[in-house]
Amino acid sequence: MTGGIEESFNTKDIKDKDQFWQTMGIALKHDAMVGCSITPDPTEREAKMTNGLIKGHAYAVTAAVRVKLTTNEIVQIVRCRNPWGNEVEWKGAW
Repeated sequence: MTGGIEESFNTKDIKDKDQFWQTMGIALKHDAMVGCSITPDPTEREAKMTNGLIKGHAYAVTAAVRVKLTTNEIVQIVRCRNPWGNEVEWKGAW
């Protein structure tokens, strides 16, 4: 589609999460197109979850950052954009 090199990752198969995080950060820094989705049950198609996300729907990853909480814990968060741009939005914490 873009003439670029495509690479896929299943988060269940990632052995070194820090390396994956670094790889994603480098891709975003170089303006690569990064996306994600939640694998649906084979009998479902684009099933809405209680948190508002849609299984089987593609989301654009627009940022990935580490955030230090008031407890001094560092968490990694990913900002995703729904390309539909409709009322289907995240309803979870944060």
